[in-house]
Amino acid sequence: MTMNRFTGQAQEALQRAQQIMYAKQHTQLEVEHIFLALLQQPNSLSAQIITHLGGDVPAIISKLEDALRNLPSQNAPSGIAATGYISLRANQVLQGAIEEAHHLNDEFISTEHLLLAITDRQDGPSARILQQSGIDRGKIFVTLRMVRREQPQAPEEPSAMPTMDPKIQSLPSNEVKGPKSKIIVNPPSLPQPKGFNHGILVTGGRILFLSGQTALDAEGHIVTPGDVLAQYRQVLNNLKAVVEEAGGTMQDIVKTNIFVRDRNDYVAHLKELGQVHKSFFGAYYPATALFEISRFFDEEALVEIEGIAVLDCD
Repeated sequence: MTMNRFTGQAQEALQRAQQIMYAKQHTQLEVEHIFLALLQQPNSLSAQIITHLGGDVPAIISKLEDALRNLPSQNAPSGIAATGYISLRANQVLQGAIEEAHHLNDEFISTEHLLLAITDRQDGPSARILQQSGIDRGKIFVTLRMVRREQPQAPEEPSAMPTMDPKIQSLPSNEVKGPKSKIIVNPPSLPQPKGFNHGILVTGGRILFLSGQTALDAEGHIVTPGDVLAQYRQVLNNLKAVVEEAGGTMQDIVKTNIFVRDRNDYVAHLKELGQVHKSFFGAYYPATALFEISRFFDEEALVEIEGIAVLDCD
């Protein structure tokens, strides 16, 4: 994976994790190297969050050091660097950090995403150490959300610093871009959403209420009667016209209510509908509700969508 979507601090933490691995002559980069590097950073946000939750950071660092002493090493001669590869667990943490950034609708992957991904794991020494401290992903997520509300700041730009060792660059890069003024809220206690988000926290901005749009063209006629996919595309086109006229983009839409004539017909085309959605929204999903109704004002309409958008402040 390329590192251009990781912030400078995240890159520094991952490079520090490699340095720890090399110094200890370990055969592969593990989750514990990454966790230790996060906690040892100057002004570490991860350490601040854990301290806020009642965790003893020095004690956790000591336990991580103990866990690392039990890892296999190459016992290379002094002065010769060990060559290690990223473990499956650590690889999954990096992928998890990408997913955490996606869930939070953050463009860049930072240290908090790495911490969330580490606490989401249920195996290995790091998981046991966190469990002993009474710290889990849910508590960290709530604390992070509070920090973001109290100390809003622009996301850190990716650093121009050198990239990590090529051996650990093994994950695909998922381009996830979205508005930076919104926080996606998907509590871990709820089912993982697919095609929507459970909630979106918005601070500031101007609210635009979107009337229900059907598949009307400029002449007031429903396009392609009987084709839910084509009508869905026209509906999104109509919503897009309203949002852009107000000075916004489709990713400013935070809530949609979707009304369909035939739920079964809609569900049968979910994959194709998802592709149409991505052509308008990219990887972003508003908070959404779906309803089947018996009749629309326009008899040939198969789908109608209303919503709420929050635009940038003037």
